[in-house]
Amino acid sequence: MPAVQNDWTVERARALHEDGNLYEGLDGELHVTPAPMYAHRSALMMLQRHLRP
Repeated sequence: MPAVQNDWTVERARALHEDGNLYEGLDGELHVTPAPMYAHRSALMMLQRHLRP
């Protein structure tokens, strides 16, 4: 198995194309968080309406 390269920087992560995912370079590793789906965003909006004074 090839060795894992831990040379990701914040700058390299920011240089990736915009596809809606969240890319972060942490401690030399690339972490990818998928973009929230419509149902998730919709639920957050409804929750926000209920919590708003």
